[in-house]
Amino acid sequence: SPGDYWLMSVGRQALLHVGSGGKIDELAIEALPKGALLAAVAIDGNEHAFVLNGYDNSVHRMGFNGRRLPRIKSDMAHPMVVDAAGRFFGMRMAGTADFKRLELVRWTPPVRVEVVGNFESDLEVNRIDVFGVDVRGNVYVVLGAGAIENPSRLEVVRFGPDGKISGRVACPPDPIELNF
Repeated sequence: SPGDYWLMSVGRQALLHVGSGGKIDELAIEALPKGALLAAVAIDGNEHAFVLNGYDNSVHRMGFNGRRLPRIKSDMAHPMVVDAAGRFFGMRMAGTADFKRLELVRWTPPVRVEVVGNFESDLEVNRIDVFGVDVRGNVYVVLGAGAIENPSRLEVVRFGPDGKISGRVACPPDPIELNF
C-alpha cells in the first residue's frame, strides 16, 4: 500500500516490511543454502516476495504471510527485476562474444525465457544494471559503453512493454541505487 516499503536484511536473512504507520514486520528467508549471497528483492502484485540468491542463481519465493513457496532456479547469471505479474527481466549478450548486441529477456517461472527486446551499441557495453519495471510495464536499464574504468557513454534506457526502446537519457557518472 502507499507509504509501505520493503528492505532486505542480509545479516538477519530476512525481509523487513515497513508500513506507512512505522510498524516493522520481519519475514525470515528460510532454507537458504550455505554461502547464500542475497542480491536483490522484488515484490509482485500478488503479495509474493522474491529474493535472488546471487551465489547459485536461485530465487526464493514467499507469501507476505511468510509462507514459503517453491524455490526456482535461473540460468540468467545477472541482476533481475520482477514486475507485478511475477515475471523477471534481465539483459544478456545476444551472441557468445559480442558485447555490442544485447537482449532484454523476460523469464516467466519456472521455465519460460523469451527475448522481448534488443539493444545495439557502436561501443562494447561493459555495464548492465536492470533496475526497475514501472506499473505500465516499462523496463529501465543502465548501460555503460566504452572503457571499463571510465565509460564514454552511460545512459538509462527505457524499454516499452513491447520490448522496443522508448526512451534514452544520459546517466550521472556514478549512479548509486537507481530506484523507483
